[in-house]
Amino acid sequence: MVWLKAADEVTLRAAFWRAGGEERDAARGTVLLATGRSEFIEKYYPVIARFASLGFHVAAFDWRGQGLSDRLIEDRLPGYIDSFESYQRDLDTMLAEIDRRGRGGKTVLVGHSMGGCALIRRLALPECCAGTGSNSMRTERSPHSWPLPHRCHLKCCGTQARLSNNSNG
Repeated sequence: MVWLKAADEVTLRAAFWRAGGEERDAARGTVLLATGRSEFIEKYYPVIARFASLGFHVAAFDWRGQGLSDRLIEDRLPGYIDSFESYQRDLDTMLAEIDRRGRGGKTVLVGHSMGGCALIRRLALPECCAGTGSNSMRTERSPHSWPLPHRCHLKCCGTQARLSNNSNG
């Protein structure tokens, strides 16, 4: 586990895993896992292990106000934030850290519930280059509009289907 400072000085708890198996040195990219409301990194260990076994590095974090990341009010029980835009700062912090670690390849954004909503909102920003996907379509914007050196891709249904339909582990 590592502790990262967002631009507004909020401390986020994050964790990073390297791709497993034969893919370790030639990873397919990095999965940024965005959890749902009131969730925390440990809940996703089986998903993280699966992505690593498929040849991806994985990055996960606790959103501000959740898990072991900073709380914005004294009472630790509510998952309070001042604005949904705060989650965009959390995402920016994680994307910058993935880039800083220089593992190469594309960054695949995977979100559950509220985390998925925050990712979609991030992708809607004009400066973000992203692929979006569903069962019937794949689109991609020009990579020249993305301010960071790597490109982000969101694959909603295809990755989920591959993870859940493989009964061999």
